[in-house]
Amino acid sequence: IVFGDVVVSIAGASTKAFPIDVGGSIDASNSYDEGDDDSSSLVFQWNCLVREPTSLYGQSCTSIIANNSSTANIAVLDPDTMTLGYYYEFSCIISSEDGRTDEAVVLVVADPAGNPVSDISVPSGLIKIDPSHELYFNSIIYIIK
Repeated sequence: IVFGDVVVSIAGASTKAFPIDVGGSIDASNSYDEGDDDSSSLVFQWNCLVREPTSLYGQSCTSIIANNSSTANIAVLDPDTMTLGYYYEFSCIISSEDGRTDEAVVLVVADPAGNPVSDISVPSGLIKIDPSHELYFNSIIYIIK
């Protein structure tokens, strides 16, 4: 018997910016089980790792997730626990009753207060770079003292 796949579906881009005065949420409510029409039996596990190049790199930051439970398909982020300018890697692992799993990862940057919540999109696929031409990047850089 083939049950199909379980699929994590995160709304928006794979990189998000949330202002530290508001926080935000990561929505996996469109995740589904191909073998179960209502997908209500899916179990959600949210994790967080610090991805800032400091002594905290790779450490757990799961405490940022204010509503971390096995039924939470939307992770609500507590802005009071985020550090300005830090990058956080959130993973959502879903599993079915019979043990099938899937995982998706979202990178979140803690933006300055007053900034809008935003998705940051980078085109997928191969990007061809001609080494005989200059390459320019357009970005905003925050310097934190």
